[in-house]
Parts: sequence; structure tokens; C-alpha cells
Amino acid sequence: FWFKMEQKKLGFSVSVSRKLPDILFTDELRMRQILINLIGNALKFTDSGNVKVRISFKNKSDDTDKKLIDLIIDVIDTGIGIPTEFQEQIFEAFKQQDDLDTRKYGGTGLGLAITRRLVEMMKGTINVSTFTIKLFNIEIAESIMRFETEKIPVLKKIFFENATILIVDDVVTNRVLMKEIIKGKNLVFFEAINGIEAKDMVIAHKPDLVLLDLNLPLISGFEVAAFIKNDSNYNKIPVIAMSATQLTEKEKNKEKYFDTFLSKPIKVKELLQLLRCFLPYHENTITQYKKVDRKKLTGIFNLPFSDKVILEAAMWQLLESYRNIQETSSFDEIKVFASQIMHFASNYSIDILQQVAERIMDAAENFDIEEISNHLEEIPHIITTIKLEIKENEGYSGDQ
Repeated sequence: FWFKMEQKKLGFSVSVSRKLPDILFTDELRMRQILINLIGNALKFTDSGNVKVRISFKNKSDDTDKKLIDLIIDVIDTGIGIPTEFQEQIFEAFKQQDDLDTRKYGGTGLGLAITRRLVEMMKGTINVSTFTIKLFNIEIAESIMRFETEKIPVLKKIFFENATILIVDDVVTNRVLMKEIIKGKNLVFFEAINGIEAKDMVIAHKPDLVLLDLNLPLISGFEVAAFIKNDSNYNKIPVIAMSATQLTEKEKNKEKYFDTFLSKPIKVKELLQLLRCFLPYHENTITQYKKVDRKKLTGIFNLPFSDKVILEAAMWQLLESYRNIQETSSFDEIKVFASQIMHFASNYSIDILQQVAERIMDAAENFDIEEISNHLEEIPHIITTIKLEIKENEGYSGDQ
């Protein structure tokens, strides 16, 4: 969202309750899509001022041994707002407030309709007047699950390679999500926001695969698919059609124009399974984490309280840098970040963090995006481990 915020000169802030548990069990992909949709919608309809995300919670009592909370997320903006009479309709597919300038803002499309469905699938509620999401009975991870840093192979991850992919969707957050899901080397993505652009992209680039939303502005996805399959120059291009609504009987007659169909919201496993049918790929072993030896953090446990306060501030800064580095494509910035981690790890004698930083640096030197991504994912796990070990070992809290 950085470009849109800079373009409009909008402020953006995230406020998280300091007492929010460090690790929760929830659906990460759905949560990500919900936040992308709501923040993207707020930025679209806010011309000046700011957008804020506020995260809080309420403790729950439960008959079981599980520790539960209700998670509350507010997305607040200084935009034009939605009159009361339109607040329920706005979550219906393709509905938009009648007095909005659609040329200026564009339609809300399926973003909010999908958001409501995702929230409901997570057994939650969403209030349109305030864009407040409540997710109920979220389980707090037990401490044995928190201290996970050393890695062991357990799963396979799919990486696609040497392919050109055209993503056609009028909702920017959907296009972003697709690119996040499809990982690999030598992948080239093109994007189109309407049917006319889609046809032009097919002609100009002749992609290896088209991910095609059927409900597009100007001309429909059905017409785009028919154009591709009726032209001998392009009819070998696989077309994966997508829609949040089921096909009508009339529309089912047009299924011959696409190779397969996916219902929105997209399920990652289904999408990846289909992509394997059409694109070259390989499977890499990925890893999960096992409990770290607490003795490796003894030096940190023995720090004076004042030094622990400095340590926690440094860790928050590293996490902030980690979030920022995920948005960059600059190998130089990644190497600077790796240097910061190595300096921090050296100061506090955290060998496991030092090793990860060295791997990130080596991968950046060799322009190995896949390895950079794999090792970057370890950073928040290790830092969270350190923070929680300090708190549980000596009762330390950053709130003191």
C-alpha cells in the first residue's frame, strides 16, 4: 500500500494492544486477505487524512484448559464514509453506494463481499459502520509451542519456474495475493484490471497461463476467455477462471472457453494443485521449528533489567525492519538488514541468529531470492522466542 499512501499523502498507523498475546492460533491466509481488503478499501475512499488499524482483545473464560481471547480489529479512516441506508448493501457483490463517483473511486467489486465471507468462515462478525472485526474464541499458543527456532525438514513447498503469468482482476488486493501465493524462479507476472487490457496483454505477451476473474469491467471474463480459445495463436494458453459466484446455467455453456474453474475466496492448496497441471515446478523441503535449548540464552537471562529494556527496544526495531524488508526488491537493502542482525546477534551472543543472518547475507550476495525468503522467515520466530523466554524465565515484561 506504500505507493497509494505516498500518492495521496495519507498517514498510516497500526496500534496493537501491548498485552496482546505474542502468538495466536488462527487462519493466517484468511486474516491476511481480510486486512488487505479492508485497508485497500479504506485507502481507495480516503483522499486526505489517515488510515489507522487498531488491534485489541478481550479475555475469555472457558470450561476447557485452553486459553482463549476475542480478537478485535478496527480499520479507521478519514474517508467519505458510508450512509446508514447503504451499510448492509455495501457487502453484497458488485454493490456500491449510489452517490459515489465510480469513475473516481472505482467499484468496491467483490472485495467487501469476500471479506464478510472470510470473517464468517472464521466464526467472526464485521460491523460496516466502523469496519470492526471480531473473531471469537481465538486460542493462545501454549509456551511449549512458542520456543521454536532450530529447524527440521517436514514438508514440501511448491516452486514454479520459467513461466509468464497473466493475472486479470479488477481488485488490486486479489492480484497482490495471487503473486504472494505463486512462488518460484524466473516468473514474470503481467496484470490487467479489465477485459480490454486482458486481451491486449494476451496479444502483447502470449503468457504461459491466464488467471482470469470472470466479472470484469468493460468486457467480461467470459468474452476474454472466448477470445483466447477461438484464436489459433493463443488457444493453447491454459485459462483458470475465477469467480465469487457460482456459474448460472447459461454461463455453464461457456465453460468450454476455460480449462478449469476456481471459486473465490481462493483456497491456496486448490490453486497450487491446478497450477501444477499447467506450469513447470519443483518441490523443495521446507521446515518447521523445534524447541531451542534455553541454555543458549543464558547470557541474556543474566542481563540487568535496564539492559533488557534496551534489548527489547532493539528487538522491536529489528521486527520493524523485518516488516519493511519484506516489501523491498533491493539486494543492497537486504544486505544492510543482514548486517544489522549480525551486529545485534554479536552484541548479545545469540549464535542461532548470527547463523541465520550470515545465510541471508550469503543468499543476497548470490542473488538467491528463494533462499533469502526462506531464511528471512526465521527472524520473527527467533526474536519472539527470545522475548518470551525472557518474560517466562525471569518474569520480565516490556510494560514495566
